[in-house]
Amino acid sequence: MIDGVPLGPENTGAWHRKIGYVSQDVFITEGTLAQNVTPSWDDAPQQMNDAPQQMNDASQQMKDAPQQIKDVPRQMKDASQQIKDVPRQMKDALQQMKDAPQQRNDASQQMVDEMERLENDRGQMNESLKTAALNDWLATLPQGVDTPIGESGARLSGGERQRVGIARAHFKKAEILFMDEPSSSLDPATEAEITETLLQDFMNRDITMVIISHRDSLLAHCDRIINISEWTK
Repeated sequence: MIDGVPLGPENTGAWHRKIGYVSQDVFITEGTLAQNVTPSWDDAPQQMNDAPQQMNDASQQMKDAPQQIKDVPRQMKDASQQIKDVPRQMKDALQQMKDAPQQRNDASQQMVDEMERLENDRGQMNESLKTAALNDWLATLPQGVDTPIGESGARLSGGERQRVGIARAHFKKAEILFMDEPSSSLDPATEAEITETLLQDFMNRDITMVIISHRDSLLAHCDRIINISEWTK
């Protein structure tokens, strides 16, 4: 029950979309930095590659349709069954001519929309990387955000892995964020930098944060602290 509303299969997905989580052991996929911060980045390059082909296909349909119409008289001579099919074939060819410009416009608009989304995602991703104090490290990567970071993040240090998790949570713009020892692998200077920028950003967005930590420096920013040490005895 949340705010008087039962939590069940019909609304679990909606709640998942509202929740972010930074764990002690951040899960890293075998992919690029961008794919690990921005889940929607996986299919975007292929979608952009497909859009020009879709436009070419629509253009080819426009070129083929007149020839299909020209072929109709020859097809009428072939057989009686084909003659019966000719009106439908002419109708199909004319419909292709009619549809091709719209298909090309749709493919063109899809490409424009995808480019705009990618641009917005890239800007938001850069902001998330900056918030997680990854800018200096990013500058050393040979392919920038498109650099593969190894199977399960094999090329990342513990601190870098943790900061990728923080960047991912920041990018999601969750309404409720759970952070389990989010700075356990960070040095004090990096922790202070991330805490200042992260908390300021989250306060501006008025989100709820639940932090599990043994570090007083991080807990000092909390509105309420619950000590569970007595519960574990």
